[in-house]
Amino acid sequence: MKRAIAKSGTLTRQQKETMTTTTIKTMRLAVVCTFVLLCGAGRLPADTINFTAFADHTSLSNYDGVAFSTFGGPGAPGAPVTVTTPAYFGGPGGLTNSSNYAPSGFTSGYPTSSILQFQFAAPVGNVSFNFNNEGDSGSFYDAYNSQGHLLQSGSIGSFQGGLVSLSAAGISTLQLNNDTGGRSSWAFAVPTLSFTYDGRAPTITSAAGTAFTVGSYSAFTVTDTGVPTPTLSESGALPSGVFFNPSNGLLSGTPGAGTGGIYDLTFYANNGVNPEAVQSFVLTDYQAPAITSAASDTFAGGLFNSFTVTDTGFPNATLSESGALPAGVTFNPLTGLLSGTPAAVGGNYFLTFYANNGVNPEAIQSFELTVTPEPSSVALLCTGIGMGVVVVRRRRKAVID
Repeated sequence: MKRAIAKSGTLTRQQKETMTTTTIKTMRLAVVCTFVLLCGAGRLPADTINFTAFADHTSLSNYDGVAFSTFGGPGAPGAPVTVTTPAYFGGPGGLTNSSNYAPSGFTSGYPTSSILQFQFAAPVGNVSFNFNNEGDSGSFYDAYNSQGHLLQSGSIGSFQGGLVSLSAAGISTLQLNNDTGGRSSWAFAVPTLSFTYDGRAPTITSAAGTAFTVGSYSAFTVTDTGVPTPTLSESGALPSGVFFNPSNGLLSGTPGAGTGGIYDLTFYANNGVNPEAVQSFVLTDYQAPAITSAASDTFAGGLFNSFTVTDTGFPNATLSESGALPAGVTFNPLTGLLSGTPAAVGGNYFLTFYANNGVNPEAIQSFELTVTPEPSSVALLCTGIGMGVVVVRRRRKAVID
């Protein structure tokens, strides 16, 4: 937040921030509570894909966060993954490793790819699937983690609608195959696939602060990790012209004039797995300096005078001055005070003031100081009922001889 003084009848930024923070926290609490009610604290919903719900011959490459592919064996590498419901599977059909079939059987020899692969968008556990095999007993499954290490493998056999359940967690890739030496021609289908995401609590991975500059467009992306993908939110007052997009984590915009300062924000990442990620974030809004005081002033010769040079910007600017000053007048760069008792002789003095805080451009102001001369005569003030001229005549004394 950035503190400000409120005028009568208006809300301060701090009050608005409090209201905004309360609203956001209430919304986030409602989302979390809804998730807990539906799924249970710390648990993520299981997902089941029913491939038999798709129309026959539907071609699939991905669905519900799972990518499908086939390869290996006598079939064409990378053959399309399709859904089939032919009767020769002895069951409802499903996603198949065959790309060359008809309802009555295969249309040509070696119609299959040996391997049907499932790749999950995030690690999963509690994996199970139904399996319909046309007849080959040499069918197997292999489960790998995201680094390609084998977690679990086993034999499927010649199941017809049988359910296979895996105990491994952290599965990223599941491969089903009937490769018995690379020449197998047997087709199989998977009617259903079930799994549960291995929930990982969210973490905010981006830096805990950044800097923008007033009048210039800037952008910063808040990044996070977690399974499932976390939802981002933010609390705390932002400079005018700056916005946060929770859908992509982008903090961006052009800070408005006069917004320079420090803004204390908080970012949240929540995916229903505790604990929620909370990050304190500092947005520094730099602002170039500007000299805001008048560009001229008049001092009276022989008397004490003062004038204060004022400026804006963030961080606070350092003031300096160039140009000859009248005798008896000095400039204090720490306070911006131009003061002193100039000599009685008047004149015009042309000065330059500078304000610099490291943010370009530096502020430069031409300043004219006029000194008026000291009065050359003194006025006599008389007080009383009246004023006048008194003439006193001295009488001579006559001498008589």
